[in-house]
Amino acid sequence: MIQLPLLLSLSFAGFGSPDTQEPEPAETKPASELETYLSWLPAGTEALMVSQTPFLLPDGPQEKADKAIVSQSIRLLSVLTTLNEKSAPWAAPGLEVHTSILALRDIHLSKGAEVNSATLLGVARYSQPVHAPAEPFEVELGASTMAKCRSDSIAGEDVWVIERWAPKDLNTPATATFFFLDGDLLLWAMARDDLETMIRRRANPDAEGPARRFADLRDQLPAGAEAWAVRRFDPTDAARDPSSPLPAVDFQTRKLASHVDAAAVGIAYWGDEEKDQLVLHYLTADPAAAERMAEQWTLPHQGLETHQTQVEEGVFELRMTATQDSRFLFYPVMVLIGFAVFP
Repeated sequence: MIQLPLLLSLSFAGFGSPDTQEPEPAETKPASELETYLSWLPAGTEALMVSQTPFLLPDGPQEKADKAIVSQSIRLLSVLTTLNEKSAPWAAPGLEVHTSILALRDIHLSKGAEVNSATLLGVARYSQPVHAPAEPFEVELGASTMAKCRSDSIAGEDVWVIERWAPKDLNTPATATFFFLDGDLLLWAMARDDLETMIRRRANPDAEGPARRFADLRDQLPAGAEAWAVRRFDPTDAARDPSSPLPAVDFQTRKLASHVDAAAVGIAYWGDEEKDQLVLHYLTADPAAAERMAEQWTLPHQGLETHQTQVEEGVFELRMTATQDSRFLFYPVMVLIGFAVFP
């Protein structure tokens, strides 16, 4: 689990016109690179952040750009977990990432916590092969945290595990992240079972799983979108996740701005770089709920304006503009996917 401070393309089968004597077999349209990666993800995936344009890994903390903040934020978040230890070869500053996916599942608020938690996993393809570590290594992350990288095996494949722990308790790693590196491809997960699922599905993809789950949300994205996020609200997690608008008795008073919508389906969002806006499509059968969501994301003191229109039945568009500082759009980029903080 991690404390948090996120897609799909569905392939369709094409059928030839059957001959009256000998029917032709169905022809399946080849899966795109993104569709292939999505077919490896666990079925319980709730949200994704995707970058489909090359970018360089940063060297240390970055100042958020004044322009294209939505796209740049999504790109950074899509590889955030892989950057925790700069000593790892897949996190070396200056490496070019061609495609990256951050997936979230089990989004929830832990008892007594003020920040949502989730189990994270992802895929990154680099523009060049990345060499695996020559040997295990250790990294100091500050006075209170240390990390150690060791080798392991999952589903018959060699993997690397980075464990983090506090020096006061060196016998019990606090968290672990698992990495599988194959040339220019990196699969990673915070749960061992998730990485095993991805490795096994790489050999035997599940085309009916995560791709179908997000199809209606991905349909909302503009053609050629290079950095975007989608999230499907899960009713089974509503009682544990106050960032979801679905109603739940346990968290009624802690839903964001009391925004509750029993008809909420999910969201898709991206950046309109020309207008410097975050564009959100909210899928719900309740127009009043869409209005309440627009009110929730109108924050005068922070200079955030949100305008809502209906684009088709069951789909409402919210356009967010940060009038004082465009970098404030980083906040809704994080919160909408589930990286929520609660008072």
